[in-house]
Amino acid sequence: MLRNRPARVLFAAAIAAVSASSQTPVIHEATWRLVARVPVLAPGGAHFHPDGSIWVGSRLTAGSGGAIVRIDATWTASPIVSCDRPASVVVDPVSGDVFYSEDYGGNIHRVPAGSAVSQVWVSGFHSGDDDPWGMAIAPSDYSGSVLGPGQALVCDHGTNGPKEIWQWTPSVAQNERLVVPNNGALANPMDVAISTGSVWVVDGLPPPGRVFEVLPGGALRLLNSSPSLPLVGAIAIDPQNQHLLLRGHNTVHRLDPLTGANTLVLDVPGNQGGAGDGIDVSADGRRMALAFTNRHEVLIFERTARHEVVGAGCAGTVGAPALRAANGPPRLGTTFHVDIAPVPAAGLAFGILGLQPASVVLDPFGMIGCRLLVSNQATELVTVRPSPGTLNWAIAIPNEPALEAVQVLQQVVVADAGANPAGAIVSDAARLVLSSF
Repeated sequence: MLRNRPARVLFAAAIAAVSASSQTPVIHEATWRLVARVPVLAPGGAHFHPDGSIWVGSRLTAGSGGAIVRIDATWTASPIVSCDRPASVVVDPVSGDVFYSEDYGGNIHRVPAGSAVSQVWVSGFHSGDDDPWGMAIAPSDYSGSVLGPGQALVCDHGTNGPKEIWQWTPSVAQNERLVVPNNGALANPMDVAISTGSVWVVDGLPPPGRVFEVLPGGALRLLNSSPSLPLVGAIAIDPQNQHLLLRGHNTVHRLDPLTGANTLVLDVPGNQGGAGDGIDVSADGRRMALAFTNRHEVLIFERTARHEVVGAGCAGTVGAPALRAANGPPRLGTTFHVDIAPVPAAGLAFGILGLQPASVVLDPFGMIGCRLLVSNQATELVTVRPSPGTLNWAIAIPNEPALEAVQVLQQVVVADAGANPAGAIVSDAARLVLSSF
């Protein structure tokens, strides 16, 4: 029944298993987990600061007013400066200066690092109605030719005026220039993101959602998505793989810019959000922040590798063997150790890895009362015994970005001569959620 296929064969062909949860929010990429819900009045455009805090705009009323709010490491939100109906927030990763756009005022403002005073930074887009919304700053390793490293872009979504994209400079006030003119290509540009080599903009139209790459000279290239996107209004770059993370009303989608493959990261059923409420990912890719204007809260997610029990085993002469992580979570590029205990003082075990669950009754094979809970896709002999009642299974996990968020199931068949006619039992089953964190 068991065949010795090494784990590396499984990892080379692994595909992340996606399963919905009954909880809210529903996580589809398993490495993400909700770590905080932070109450903020009508938040929008949350953005991570290099010091680990999160800065977000708060619209106090529909008619006027607002504040720029700082969320600290204890998830406490504190207003820093007053403003008028902020639309978006961005933080310079080098200086730590905070910039915010005022949708109705038509300007970009700067809050110097460590200051509680704002100043108008860009105000010369047009003499008419300007509507600056989503912003982004090019990373220091940006190699494209639309703008320079450290330069910034802003979308003017043009409610009653031109629909354009402008460049501005975080270190020099009033240094704006037009990048994408009002030529009819964009109907409602809402947000922009800058990867190491490309500039991306979302056009907030009814479905299907549209994402464009901004080319030199202001030309646009439509990025086709499969399946098609819902209405999207905010965008961020995943620094782990340069994928695009796109915000729908209550959803986050991952879009591979090379293949156009669109997968669902998470959704928040019933949480009345807006596609333009904003999304941001921390510079290391570990955390993600989503603002929900109508629900008055900022949701903060963190991704991490995990090892968790998902099914029971069966008892032998010394009890039911359990799988327990011995050296931390299953991170990419590490050798992950799992202790198997209790086991008889002599003998060996076979470790089973699979991408899919199973439920195979083993009574016909003489293993009375036991079930195989993992599809048998890779099998390894386990002989290392750190103590008489424990076996240790070492699993080498390749450092491959494609394995981020992949889920692998494991179970162990343990030799136990006196347990049943087959002389073997099975451990409980566990899930490895792979991640670089």
